[in-house]
Amino acid sequence: MEILDDGKVIVLDSRKTFEYTSYSPLPCTASPLQPYQTRRENAGTDDDTALGKRKRKRSKYQPNQPELDFNARHESIEPHLSLALEKLHTWMGEKNSNSIPQALEVNTQPYEIEKNTNCFSSSFPSPPPPPLDYIALAALCNVIKPKFSWIEEDVDLIEENGEEEGSLSTNDLDLFGELIRNESKRERQAIVFEQYPVLLPPQSAFLLSDFTSGLRPVFENYRNKFKCIVIDPPWENRSVKRSAPGGVRASSSYQMLPNRKLLALPVADLASPGCLVALWVTNREKLRKFIENELLLKWKLRHVATWHWLKAAQDGRPVTPLDAAHRRPYESLLLCYTCDHQVEQTVPSPVPDNMVIVSVPREHSRKPFIGNLLQRHVPAAQAGAKQCCLEMFARDMHSGWVSWGNEVLKFQGMEQFTGSCC
Repeated sequence: MEILDDGKVIVLDSRKTFEYTSYSPLPCTASPLQPYQTRRENAGTDDDTALGKRKRKRSKYQPNQPELDFNARHESIEPHLSLALEKLHTWMGEKNSNSIPQALEVNTQPYEIEKNTNCFSSSFPSPPPPPLDYIALAALCNVIKPKFSWIEEDVDLIEENGEEEGSLSTNDLDLFGELIRNESKRERQAIVFEQYPVLLPPQSAFLLSDFTSGLRPVFENYRNKFKCIVIDPPWENRSVKRSAPGGVRASSSYQMLPNRKLLALPVADLASPGCLVALWVTNREKLRKFIENELLLKWKLRHVATWHWLKAAQDGRPVTPLDAAHRRPYESLLLCYTCDHQVEQTVPSPVPDNMVIVSVPREHSRKPFIGNLLQRHVPAAQAGAKQCCLEMFARDMHSGWVSWGNEVLKFQGMEQFTGSCC
């Protein structure tokens, strides 16, 4: 992470999620810029001409009110993004670098996976199988009842209790609908569905379930305890609809959620007084109006600041032009506090407005981890109390966080990491 312009611009390594002791995340093998590539290459050209279509006469278009409101909002954001790009390029020049990962001194060379078989059960597959489709598996969970099994001892517990090595519990846990914790100070390996190895961060927990199944296990254990909540809903999206089976593009397992269903999410009951809630939003003006006029009121939240995630290619250019008519190269993050407590005097640092986070995007809809940035704005915990943080609609896990979602282990498979387990 690099802090520029007195904290107004943050450059993040999009690959870094938590501090591993024995493992490193592998680079993204997919091309995250592919959805933006055509528009980026054809920037400044007529869309129909660029796509090989016959140019036709168009009547003068009059934008409607939501479009006018969207353009006005964009005009207020664009100066902050332009300044962030200027600071980014200046910083890259000072580092004598032509890429963001290089300037961040991130190792982008391919890794060779190391595996000490003494740490694995005899049934551990080598090499690891392809990633598991958790959404497809969820549809069958009532029939086949997939299990979760630890394959590494909790070393901290063994040392604390003076137990002999090899005292690993053989009890299988239900993979779906059960809150599973790694209370160790080290990452631990496990097997899901009998053959898929996963890696859990230290002092973390997850609940694998969908919106219909609910959050009951989290609610029962953490009611009114979370000091920080990050929410990344699968907002309805036209481009994703076109990616659905039968659509224009290839099929996608990304499941969207009707916006109004989010009103039933028990955010107010999970948040502690003064909780900081960070909500990822798209650039649709209709969605922003719904959030401002209904959703935040229902969740009992007070909006205090807006941050912006600027998606950049490795060379430092935005993935699409800032003024592109479609697929703007940024998404916004609304930062809110609960309405029941005035927190300005209890947080280590007030929340700045219009801060810009720059990173190279990874897989579809996968956001950069911002937990460390949020911690400085979370109300101080009471003496002896643990800082509880929750990520909703998560697709990976982080140390010190509880993660909930229907694909919460999607990026925790051992094929995503390199390292030695011993």
